[in-house]
Amino acid sequence: MSTPRAPWWMYIVAASYIASVALYFYQVFGGPHIMPGFEGRFTGGGMAVLSVYPNSPEVRAGLKEGDRVLAVDGQVVRNVRDWEAIRANTEVGRPQRWQISRASERLEMTLRFRAPVGANSCRAMPCPITRSC
Repeated sequence: MSTPRAPWWMYIVAASYIASVALYFYQVFGGPHIMPGFEGRFTGGGMAVLSVYPNSPEVRAGLKEGDRVLAVDGQVVRNVRDWEAIRANTEVGRPQRWQISRASERLEMTLRFRAPVGANSCRAMPCPITRSC
């Protein structure tokens, strides 16, 4: 007597789950990384900038310690999931508008991510193109 097989749709569900887990690990460990030139912490409705690395593109764009990143391209940054969604949807060469809060004023800066010159990898590096207040 043979054992009954699972319905065909269960194989599709299992394959979809395995593919989504594989895609997640690719994004986290091997996907195109955007290395931010700052350290931040998510507190109270935004990402507080704890420190900015010297000579980083963020410094050249005007980001400072104590700033708060409120949104990127209109997508609000409230927590790590929001930030990961923004990173996952960043396209090399497409400018991004960052809305930040400094003291009591709101500022906007534009960053463009580009591949490093002479690199064969897909890793993107931030490159500021303008800053506007």
